[in-house]
Amino acid sequence: MNAYSNPQLPQEEINVSEKRPLTDVLIMIAGLLAVIAVIGLLLMLFAQTLAGWLPFSAERSIADRFFDPTAVQSEQEVELQRLADSLIGPQGLPPGVSIRVHFRPLPVANASATIGGHITLYKGLIEAIDSENALAMVIAHEIAHVRHRDPVQSLSRGLALTVVLSAVSAGAGSKLADWLAGSAGTLTVLGFSRAQEERADTDALAAVAARYGHVAGADTFFAAMLKRSVDKSVANSAGKSAGKSAGKSADGVPVFLRTHPATDERISRLAALAAERGWAGSGELTPLSPVLQAIRQGSKDEPSR
Repeated sequence: MNAYSNPQLPQEEINVSEKRPLTDVLIMIAGLLAVIAVIGLLLMLFAQTLAGWLPFSAERSIADRFFDPTAVQSEQEVELQRLADSLIGPQGLPPGVSIRVHFRPLPVANASATIGGHITLYKGLIEAIDSENALAMVIAHEIAHVRHRDPVQSLSRGLALTVVLSAVSAGAGSKLADWLAGSAGTLTVLGFSRAQEERADTDALAAVAARYGHVAGADTFFAAMLKRSVDKSVANSAGKSAGKSAGKSADGVPVFLRTHPATDERISRLAALAAERGWAGSGELTPLSPVLQAIRQGSKDEPSR
């Protein structure tokens, strides 16, 4: 019969795990975040696909919270609507989809398409161009976004992101939800993908070629914005090198370009596309209508500040 013994254990090895608890926690958190990220990505992709099947009437009813459907269009809006309607034919729109143009007298070079087929153009945009052809390119681009239901897909991605952020932080999800609710009617929300932008450019250039018989002037606005951006960068650099504060402009980098492909690349792509499709790159430019010319003239007559 074996005698009972009570061996002594080394004190430094008592209740000591081979793994560090903090490391285990960090691994668990990282795994959880990875799972949330994957679920979020799948949710955003699903939401974007599902949004394409949303009836346009439902999309329009949501937009009516931000745009009064009974509002009478201004003289400028009537003229811009006329041009937009002339560009719809070459592109075509799905059944039940319509375009409503809005004009905002704000000095920002901006244009945007949002849910419900609403397109907003700003005074700064009119000031930056010198022909109807250039304006038509911008409007046709926004019509293409509506045609492909890009705004509602963009909004759906934003809502899906809200759900994901809410899982991580209720506060962050709530803030994004409030922002989406407050801006969905006037902004493109989270912007469009590069593929969506290039598709809209392709459709727009085709519409311009069909309307005017050539694509001359189609890149005028983009070239003007590229020059403005370069001039601003040079001015800011000069101000900083002189030890002065360069300050911030009210418009800064043109808003229209912030969510769009790099301007120089865009101009090159338009030229290559025109050559590929056999569209004439030169032709007579159509002047802006007197109503739109008045916008530009009014800006010139305003006293400098």
